[in-house]
Amino acid sequence: QSLILPLLDIQTTASILEELEDHEVLGVVDDLPTDLLADVLDEMEPDEAADLLGDLPPVQASELLLQMEAAKEVIPLLEYEDETAGGLMTTTYLALKKNSTTDQAIQFLRKVSPDTDVPYYLYVTNENQQLIGVVGLRELVINNPKTPIKEIMNPEVIKVQAGSDQEDVARIMSKYDLTMIPVVNERDMLVGVITPDDIL
Repeated sequence: QSLILPLLDIQTTASILEELEDHEVLGVVDDLPTDLLADVLDEMEPDEAADLLGDLPPVQASELLLQMEAAKEVIPLLEYEDETAGGLMTTTYLALKKNSTTDQAIQFLRKVSPDTDVPYYLYVTNENQQLIGVVGLRELVINNPKTPIKEIMNPEVIKVQAGSDQEDVARIMSKYDLTMIPVVNERDMLVGVITPDDIL
């Protein structure tokens, strides 16, 4: 590991660390310089980076966060216990504003699609970032381009609280056969999403 990792590019190193078990990751990162590890953490999914940082000594974790460009995406995840919805979720998700039109939503998806896996349905938030609905890609395509999202969204959203136990989250996702479930805080603000990979 100590011979191979320094020869790999940052993205490859990040991908490897995301696949390792927690105890294996800690053994690997001990050999990486702080500046390199910070770059690697920036390339990892926010939830994976938060998991790694949470297992490191506080002083080391703080030093890394100071050098990370994506620290603001990771820091909120560090406040949740590992086995809760908040500890499992990722902050990488797509959300539409209720007053956007279908055309604006489609333009937004075209813009972000190179870097983001677009699910079959998208969450809708209000001006306070509160989760108020969900809309499918089909509805975006078949409706008039000027139709506001709030008129075609489904206001009944299956969601979980950030403090929900991971077992409860798994049961809900299985019961409703969800490919993704939104996570909200105590003010019903959308703070993240959980995918099957996260919960598995």
